[in-house]
Amino acid sequence: MDTQFEEMHRQMQTLKEKLDKQEMVSDRLLRKSYRSGLNSLQWQARRQTILGVVAVLMPVIFPIIGFSTVFFIISEVLMAACLIATVVVNSRLPRMDQDIVSAARDLTRFKAGYVDWLKYGIVIAIFLLSWLVTETIVRDFSLEMKIAFLAGVSAGAVLGAVFGLKMRNQIIRSAEEIIAQIEELEG
Repeated sequence: MDTQFEEMHRQMQTLKEKLDKQEMVSDRLLRKSYRSGLNSLQWQARRQTILGVVAVLMPVIFPIIGFSTVFFIISEVLMAACLIATVVVNSRLPRMDQDIVSAARDLTRFKAGYVDWLKYGIVIAIFLLSWLVTETIVRDFSLEMKIAFLAGVSAGAVLGAVFGLKMRNQIIRSAEEIIAQIEELEG
């Protein structure tokens, strides 16, 4: 009876050691996946910032092609505000060396920033596009130039909206996946 008990005890000990090793490997894989996901998310956030810088530079052409100085200045101010807001939201991304609980909190705030940003971005885009259309119509451009310019603006607005929303949704989805990984690590 004692030998059976000792054998069972030894088997339990062996199973426990195997389980501990498996949990360590699983934990290591989850942490590696978390770091990889966070690295990807940081790259996506940098891409958004770079696109924001490009958006700030684009209105520089407005005075050259005949649009009003007021439209140029307001466009620049709004684009700069959008860039600053993007940088602020992106600054909420956790650092690689940050503890998991703080990282989950920061990622949740980061994701909320991208979710909320759409409300403001749509209003700003509608305002600027409306003003751009008005500027185009009232300027002393030929009818052909007005039609070509408005067609280009329309195509650019549609493509910008499609790709912008796609990138935004990808960032939100990536943040959600990392948050889920963190919850699994904590679990």
